[in-house]
Amino acid sequence: MEKDIKFITIREAIRDIIDSLLKPDCIEEVAEIYSFLENGEARSSKGSNPYTENKIHGIIYKPKDSDDEEFYHWSELEDLLTSVLEDKLPEDIALVYTKVLRVNSYVGTDAQGIVEGIWVETEMETFNCKQCGHCCMNLSDAYCNFVLNEDVDRWELEGRYDILKFVDQSSFFNDVWIDQETGQELGRCPWLKKLPDKKYICRIHHTKPAHCRNYPYSKRHALTTGCKGFDAE
Repeated sequence: MEKDIKFITIREAIRDIIDSLLKPDCIEEVAEIYSFLENGEARSSKGSNPYTENKIHGIIYKPKDSDDEEFYHWSELEDLLTSVLEDKLPEDIALVYTKVLRVNSYVGTDAQGIVEGIWVETEMETFNCKQCGHCCMNLSDAYCNFVLNEDVDRWELEGRYDILKFVDQSSFFNDVWIDQETGQELGRCPWLKKLPDKKYICRIHHTKPAHCRNYPYSKRHALTTGCKGFDAE
């Protein structure tokens, strides 16, 4: 089986790393990565700042050979990680990319031999949908609560008013899936159908939203949202 390999620039690699880490349940991983990058000791501070009474999320960092500690609020972490990563060698960024995205990566130049960046072995060639339904039930990340304008336009052209009735087009992001009677978001996608063999199918598979068609966008995305597509069996 031929490997699925892609080239990304250093800036794209940094963006992928940060997008993967900046989730509340990844705070301990952020601390671990920051420790590696700065060669000091960082730990998560879940729920409180030890120096104030504020109940907030963040990390506490102590530089190597120092007793001084600094607290970084959750809202600071994107800029903090970006500035640190941008100051690192491509080899270091490739190591972090491998660790965070859970795929092998290495430094190299693009196919034309001009731009320096990172080659990524995505492992997507081994992905095989098991119809577990987790992508349609996991509200934390896999499932998406909005659709693109192109999805809405397509459904209008197709006359799919059965789909459009669950879309709040008055919202900026085309919120879905909305119960028209209560105005509240449904607990899961209304188009998910359970089969007798405990598998699931999408009842609008041929016209489903772009977010669904593109799931998962990485091996990490699959593994952290309960997808079984990378399981050996």
